[in-house]
Amino acid sequence: MSTAQQRHGADGQKLAAAHAGGPIEEGKVPAGDAQRAWFPEMIERLRELWRPDLTWDEVIALLPRFEEQRLRIKEEHNIRTAVFTCKTCGAHGQPQVMPVSVRSLLFALEKSGVVSSKERKRLESAWRKHQTEKGLNGCGQAKEQRDG
Repeated sequence: MSTAQQRHGADGQKLAAAHAGGPIEEGKVPAGDAQRAWFPEMIERLRELWRPDLTWDEVIALLPRFEEQRLRIKEEHNIRTAVFTCKTCGAHGQPQVMPVSVRSLLFALEKSGVVSSKERKRLESAWRKHQTEKGLNGCGQAKEQRDG
């Protein structure tokens, strides 16, 4: 029995099944998954792909892969973000899915134990310097692309 199953009983089984690719009840989403940016499968893939000698261009090239993987996981497990209502006009809709950023990737590396906090901070500082020098947004695109 997994730790999640011990802690949460049947709900823990649903959570474990969802992350193992198993079925979950229709309309039931494990708590927090709608807001989750990095799923366990994505962390596993990041661990496989990460090398300390990756250039920033290579890191940036990884981001769309993780965005696609996150969308695929959400579709496979029927995970949707909450519907919101605009206070001004009353329109209903789902918020825009935020892209995977370099900074998000660096935090995922630290959270998964691939890099230390000290190393993540060093990488983040190096990323900010590169980002400023090249005029890039957080996802490594030219700032004009984001604004345009």
